Amino acid sequence: MHAECSILRTVSTFLLLLRRGIKRGFITLWRERGWGTTLASLTGILLIAQLLLTSALAAQAMERLVRSETDLRLEILDGAVEKETLAFFSAIKALPYVADVQYVTKEKAYDIERAQDPDLVSFLEKFNLKNPFPDTLAVTLQSLDDYDRFAQFVRGSEWRSVVDPGFLSKSTDQETRIHELISLTQAMRFIALFFLGLIAIVLLFVVMELVRRRALMRSEEVFIERLFGAQDLAILLPFIVESTLLLFISLFFTALLLAILLYVLPVYLLPMVDPTLTQGATIVALGQQLQPLITDVLPLIIGAEFLLVPVTACLGAWLGLAPQLRSKKLIVTGI
Repeated sequence: MHAECSILRTVSTFLLLLRRGIKRGFITLWRERGWGTTLASLTGILLIAQLLLTSALAAQAMERLVRSETDLRLEILDGAVEKETLAFFSAIKALPYVADVQYVTKEKAYDIERAQDPDLVSFLEKFNLKNPFPDTLAVTLQSLDDYDRFAQFVRGSEWRSVVDPGFLSKSTDQETRIHELISLTQAMRFIALFFLGLIAIVLLFVVMELVRRRALMRSEEVFIERLFGAQDLAILLPFIVESTLLLFISLFFTALLLAILLYVLPVYLLPMVDPTLTQGATIVALGQQLQPLITDVLPLIIGAEFLLVPVTACLGAWLGLAPQLRSKKLIVTGI
């Protein structure tokens, strides 16, 4: 019974301390209005972070676009046995990193070429030339990073009578282009994550400086609290609340600015630069890949950022007041 009462008293004391700290944080932030510059700085930093996140999503959309539109063409040998060809087709289709595989006969390839290059087909038909297009397999990978594994599979000795692995050698333009695209998307993701890490560190230092500066403005108040042996949490809570509110406001503004920018950029800004820019097939396809990431993934990321705001505020406030909290408390022992 005594233990239960002790626990209830502890919880009640903590809740009272929490309520008072939150109330003081709201009051001091409203009373001391010299935080406009800090709010602008936080908004700028968070806006840069949002733009980097959007750039990372754009890199992901670009990789999806390349993956969906870049299929690997495996040419079937003329003397390949149909049974072995079908076995090769089934084996590729069963690979976990293959998104899609299509069997393109020479007749279908001829029809495709007729639509894409009618002059060439007219030339072949004029001189009664034989169909020069071989049977092929059009393979689309789940990710460009799986290209090396797929190339190793195709070079297997059991498929030498079905497909010529020579065209997949490193000297071919196809493999060189694939590796260049892999390097490009990886570099874009690395750069975005690197600068996001730097911005997170800068943001933490800004919150630390905010807390330190506001603690100096209320140095007498903090001194009196320490003089009477106030708990660290009681001193920290008002500063945590102030930092949290400022970060919430900044994050709200950056989310609003990002939404406006994402709407204005393709509708107004890009047509002003070049009216035909947004009508290109590549830009349209990239927009189709980017749209679900913007509408589905980006809101989740921003929601996670709102959840991380109190954590950032707590860490920044603790680091900002750490020198004072580590110093020996001044306790009044008598009057």
